[in-house]
Amino acid sequence: MISELGLLSSLRYSSSDYSLERSISNFFFSLNKDPVLFSGTLRINLDPFHQYGDEVVWRALELAHLKAFVRGLNSGLEHEVSEGGENLR
Repeated sequence: MISELGLLSSLRYSSSDYSLERSISNFFFSLNKDPVLFSGTLRINLDPFHQYGDEVVWRALELAHLKAFVRGLNSGLEHEVSEGGENLR
């Protein structure tokens, strides 16, 4: 009955389908899950493509419970971050 409904054929993979699925799976598995900070301003690290206004960025920091920390930095969002965020520890 399964083959009559065409379900069996839809469960079969060709070798190329399998390799594509495996490649996609490996890509997502290898994504870095650790936070990364780049040298530049904190603002650039938070919104590298300048898609959001300061109000939205500050709200995101508030929701992440980081607003007070960033406000405590001398330059706020314009604080220069060293590579890897070494100067934020």
